[in-house]
Amino acid sequence: MRKQIVCALAIVTVALMARTAYIVHAQTATAAELRTQLSKSYDIVALAQGVALVPKAASSRVRMIQVINGAVTVDGDTLTAAQLRDRLGADAATIVQLTYLSAAEQRQLAGPESPAGAAATPATTAPPAPAPAPEPAPAPGRATWLLLAVERRSGHMRSCAAR
Repeated sequence: MRKQIVCALAIVTVALMARTAYIVHAQTATAAELRTQLSKSYDIVALAQGVALVPKAASSRVRMIQVINGAVTVDGDTLTAAQLRDRLGADAATIVQLTYLSAAEQRQLAGPESPAGAAATPATTAPPAPAPAPEPAPAPGRATWLLLAVERRSGHMRSCAAR
């Protein structure tokens, strides 16, 4: 009887742990999903220890949101999840999910869209060719000196700038 109770408790415990893991996984978005959600309203900028979100709308109530080491700072004030929800409304849940990402995942979020996406769209225009270097002026050779000597003899002295 005691063995059966222990086995039943073990099965219930495993089932509850699996359900909890499923719920947490279902609520946690990937970095790509977060990028898609956040990029609609914010410009995402990488920081040394996290990311900054700058609202795209000029009429936004906030100027900048920073997520650094799991803490959310809005315009210099560190906020709790409840305060964040009051201040940002619907965007608060997405920003709270951002705090669960590692620093590497946050950098990935702030980085370029994706290497596969960049390779899929080749550049349509080639970079412009560099302008040809101007040809250097020829050094005065023997013919130039002979011409000057002839001009001196004939009395027709012209300046070199007049040439």
